[in-house]
Amino acid sequence: MPSLFQIILCPIFGFLLAFRAEQ
Repeated sequence: MPSLFQIILCPIFGFLLAFRAEQ
């Protein structure tokens, strides 16, 4: 079972990478 830490940070980390890539 994935931890709450992974469930929250996985999408956030991916969003930040996409956000920085657009700049």
